Amino acid sequence: MDEPSSSEPDSHRIRAALAPVVTRVLRRHGREPVKLAEPAGASAPWFSLKDDAGAPLVLVAAHDHHVHFLLGRRGFVASRHWVEAEIDALAGWFEDVLDAALGGGLEVHAGGTTATLRTRSGAIPLSA
Repeated sequence: MDEPSSSEPDSHRIRAALAPVVTRVLRRHGREPVKLAEPAGASAPWFSLKDDAGAPLVLVAAHDHHVHFLLGRRGFVASRHWVEAEIDALAGWFEDVLDAALGGGLEVHAGGTTATLRTRSGAIPLSA
């Protein structure tokens, strides 16, 4: 197990701010709620979701001053650094990304090493 970091209060605060977003987006997509327990370690995932076929769709980690998404079977990365002053902007970005991932917005390009996530706010280029 990873040692707790000095930034764990920030980690708890970011997850507390994003938890209602997770609930809202899952409800909007007709999905069951997920258990949002504290991660097992300083860099462990917070929660994950599967697609209708049971394949990995979204894995989310929220630690220190970063939120990381791994999207799809190839693990396309979307991440965002935040500072306290922009927690509302982070929550909006987080909702956009989670909503797009659950709504089928992930488009994998030929070759499978790049993708685009189509969100309400625009396209996010991704790489594996």
